[in-house]
Order: sequence, then structure tokens, then C-alpha cells
Amino acid sequence: MVKTLPDKKITEKEMLMLEAPREKDEKPKEEEEKKQVSKRVEKKRPYKETFFTRQISAKTFLVTHILLLIFGLTFLGWMYYTLYHESGSDKLAQYSPVTHLPISFNLEVSNPDDDLLVNDKNILVSGTTIPSGVVIISVDGADSTSNNFGVDVNGKGGFSKIVPLSNGLNRLTITAFDSSGNIKSLQKTVYFSEEKLDDK
Repeated sequence: MVKTLPDKKITEKEMLMLEAPREKDEKPKEEEEKKQVSKRVEKKRPYKETFFTRQISAKTFLVTHILLLIFGLTFLGWMYYTLYHESGSDKLAQYSPVTHLPISFNLEVSNPDDDLLVNDKNILVSGTTIPSGVVIISVDGADSTSNNFGVDVNGKGGFSKIVPLSNGLNRLTITAFDSSGNIKSLQKTVYFSEEKLDDK
């Protein structure tokens, strides 16, 4: 005869005690699986060090920044030279002193002739020079008188002015100025006498 054991009711505490070892055994397995997966991912995607993430020494940092500074200053100097060198040289040429007269600048006095004897107290001074310039006529008499007369030049370069003479020797200095301040002068000598010489 086989003896049967009487049925026993398993309490909740006993059930928990039976399940607890299973949970303890499952947790280490899950952790090992996670570690293996992470190792596989690291093997597939190895870490690459880049220029921006790598560590550099203080000496390398200093040398790099000095080179960048030199390069920047060189570039700025080249830009300044390129932009302002030609315009600066043009300005210097404009303000440089004139050492010779331009070819187009001339002064001709058609009246009066040099070493002329006249009986009229007033004489016409006329001639041509650079258009739209200015002419000054200076009359130095024998009696130490000196008079200056300004004359405007027309668009064609012509000028004329009636000036008074002193008794005796008169030196006429005709001076022309252009817009740049260049000067050109001519002199004429005129003798004025109130007494008229009779022709025989």
C-alpha cells in the first residue's frame, strides 16, 4: 500500500521565499547581458580623438596663438597697403611743390613793346596767358612810386588793362598765376615824357 501525504496549503510567505532565489539569479544575468551589449557597442564605435577634443600642452597653445597673431597682423598690413597706398601717393603728388612750369602755361605781352617812349600818361597793357588765370601788373616809376593792378583773364586767355605811368622811366612787371599757384613773369620798360619831340 502506498501512503499518500496529506495535502498541505502553501502560505504566501513560503511562495515568496521560493520565488526570491529565482529573482536573485535573474538579476546578475541581466547585468551581464547589459555589459556584453555595451562592450559590443564600444567595439563597433571606437572613440576617435579630434583636433578640438584632444588635450594640448601650454607651449603648443602659446605658439599657436602667436602664429595666428602674426598671420592676422600681416593680413591687415597687406589690406592697408592695397587700399590706401595708391590713393596716398596720388595725394602726395597733388600737394608736392611744383619745380617746373607746365608746358601749357605761357605768358605773352603783345603791348607795350619793350623800351618804348610814349607821350600819353596812360598805357594799355595786353597779352595772353593760361585761360581763367589771374594777371597782376606792377608799375614802378622813377619817382619811387609803385602801383599794382589786378586783371582777370577771359576764357580764351586774353587780358588787357590801362595803367597810369609816372614821368620818366617806368618798369612794368606782368605776372600771371594759374589755379595751381604757378607763376610766370615778364618785364617791359616804358619811358614817359610830357614833352613831345617835333619831327623835322
